[in-house]
Formats: sequence, C-alpha cells, structure tokens
Amino acid sequence: MNLVVLGCGRSGTSLVAGLFERAGFHVGSKVHPTRDSNPTGFFESGEINQINNRILEARASRNGLTGWVGVYDDVVDRLPEDVRPRIEREVSVTPFCFKDPRFSYTLPAWEGYLGAFTVVCVFRDPVAVVTSLLKECDSYYPHYRMTPEKAEAVWRANYLSVFEHLEPRYRVLYLRYEDVLAGHGLDALGARLGLDLDRSLVRADLNRSRYATRPLDRSTLEVSFRLLEQRI
Repeated sequence: MNLVVLGCGRSGTSLVAGLFERAGFHVGSKVHPTRDSNPTGFFESGEINQINNRILEARASRNGLTGWVGVYDDVVDRLPEDVRPRIEREVSVTPFCFKDPRFSYTLPAWEGYLGAFTVVCVFRDPVAVVTSLLKECDSYYPHYRMTPEKAEAVWRANYLSVFEHLEPRYRVLYLRYEDVLAGHGLDALGARLGLDLDRSLVRADLNRSRYATRPLDRSTLEVSFRLLEQRI
C-alpha cells in the first residue's frame, strides 16, 4: 500500500507524513530540511514539488500565484512527457508516502504510477491556517503578497478540488489535524490503514499558531462543515 498526503499548506500535512516516514514509508528524494516553521521536518520531496509544478503549467491559477498557493479550477489528468522518467524514479522505492498540497490538483496525472494507494487528506481550522499561511508567506515568500482573503481562497479551493475531483475516484481518508494532536485521530488513522504509528512526533506545542477569530466566507464554512462530517 502506498500513500498520498495532501491538503492545504500549513494544515498539519508535515506531521502526518512524518508519522508515515517513521513507519517505514519512503517520502521521495531531495527532502526539504527543517526550519523554524517546521521544526520536526517537512517530510516532503523537492523533486515531487518540481514535478507537480511542471504538471500545473497546464492550468492557469485564478489568484495569480502558482504551486502550493495557486488556486486552480480543475485537476490535470495528463503528464508532460518530460516528467515521466522523473516520476518513475520516485516511485521505484516502495512503500512510499508522497506529500504535496499540489496533489489536490495533480493527483489524476500520477494515477498510473502509484499502484494501490490511499489518499490522506489533512485539514485544520481554516482560521488557524489563514494565520499560519500569512506568517509563512511574510517570512519566506514576501513576493506572494499574501492577504487573509487570498489565504482563505487557497484553503477553500484545495478542499473543493478534493471533494469534486478526487473523492469520486479514490479512497480518501479525511484527517483533522487537531484530532491527531489529541490522540484519537492518530488511533483512527492507524486502525484504518492497519499501521502502528509512532506517537513521538505528536506534541501539543506543534499547534503554535495564535489567532483571533475572524469572519469567514460562507462557502469556506460550508467546506469546513463537510470536512468535519467526513473525518475519520
């Protein structure tokens, strides 16, 4: 069994991918190093990020940004020929767990290379994510000129793509980050996948964002309620 971890950036996907890496899953090549915003590691492959960026060149982003903060209207089903050898190298080590927010839009293009796989879609309170995205972009990507409205749209579009395009095609487990920190989400995830997951990465201090309640768009609330209803 292979795994794909996706969900909006700053939602806890790194923690979840780290749990799988500890369980023996290969997370890809050119793994990003730790930094202040991800002190335990990203468990995310720079090579896979680059492949997904290349795939996304087939779509225009609605918010003028690309990659992990792009907003796309549709998924990509076809691979550019030049990335096929690169994907073949990445999937040559199994079992693997590939993590990238871009998979919410690019996963169908990878389908023939993934074997038997399960999607783990990680989500977190959208207000916390907006706060974290703003801090991350201000610190490392100031040229994005991220705003609360843009960040909220990134969050919403990511999960809408999962609902509309991925859920009908694949096995998707919806995992709430706060439930992982509380423990019962980790139990549910391990039970669904038949894995004994190492709890040493799960620390309450990882939930470091401090945020004030802010009004959310009604469509964002609808997405949030649907995620909560479908969580494992």
